[in-house]
Amino acid sequence: MGRNILIRKLILASVITSFILSGYAFSFINVFKLGTSANYESVITVFIRTLLISGINIWTFLRFTGHSEKKNQVLRLVVGFLLCIGLFMLTEPLAHRFYSHEKIPWQLSSAIPSILLQSLMQFPIISSIHEIVILEHEKTKARIENSLLKQSQLESANQLLRQQIHPHFLFNALSMMKSLYKKDVHAGEAYLTHLVSFMRASLTDSQHQVARLKDEVKLCEDYIIMQKIRFDNALHCQVSIPEAVQQSGAVPGFSLQSLIENAIKHNEATEYAPLRITVEYHDGWLTIENNLQLKPQLDTPSRKGLKNLIERYQLLSGDPVPMHQENGLFTVQIKVLPYEDYHHRR
Repeated sequence: MGRNILIRKLILASVITSFILSGYAFSFINVFKLGTSANYESVITVFIRTLLISGINIWTFLRFTGHSEKKNQVLRLVVGFLLCIGLFMLTEPLAHRFYSHEKIPWQLSSAIPSILLQSLMQFPIISSIHEIVILEHEKTKARIENSLLKQSQLESANQLLRQQIHPHFLFNALSMMKSLYKKDVHAGEAYLTHLVSFMRASLTDSQHQVARLKDEVKLCEDYIIMQKIRFDNALHCQVSIPEAVQQSGAVPGFSLQSLIENAIKHNEATEYAPLRITVEYHDGWLTIENNLQLKPQLDTPSRKGLKNLIERYQLLSGDPVPMHQENGLFTVQIKVLPYEDYHHRR
């Protein structure tokens, strides 16, 4: 399919080049007043020759494909130029018959300089135009392949994140639910209700690379309530995002939830020193901020979740994920993407 498209492009370029060179020939004859009788004959000859030389170029392109690109290019140019000379030698007697009004017989020996000169003038122009068309086609093909590879990488990253979240989260959630049922049946039932809601939302449209911000916020609300049941007054989490932004915006799936989970995982939370997490919207960005109360027994955070999120944004939109740590606060910012531009991607 790709080669057929390239051949059509080469044919179109050949026709356009034929008209342009014919126009130049017509203008040249008129400017230098070489006579009117030869005008139409010369224009037609240039047009036909250009088409034939273009055909030779396309044939050499199809013929020489089994070597390296550089060798193929050299073979195309050498063989194409030799065939071009042969073409002029075959057509020159006819051109002489059209142009010449004198009874001078055509001789190959006297026509060789003219044949070489015309070949050196026309062939480089046509072959250069064809090489430009081929180069542009290869660039377009490479861009498409890179886009498909980027898409595949993004899908793999998306699936990898989900695979990381579900087993880890389910293990902790089930352990917590077992503990709650021993202490407080009502709390256990409430936890189970939000766990079911969370899992249902997380499995919905799992193939999409982004989630509508409203759905992501709902997912976070279920997650936050579950954590509030677990930590009670030791955890304070506030999400402030305008409704209009929630409807029109999108973020990579699980991005908000993973950032909130990351804050809870790496920080201590007690009633005397509660963990405070805020999610706010400002000028197209979500700011997720928490007070730093790092757990002393925890090893240096690997921040795999943050690295994963950075890579997903890089593949998806190219936007950065700024992170700051100062004045006892840790802050992460993520770009709100337009939902209509991204929700169809899988």
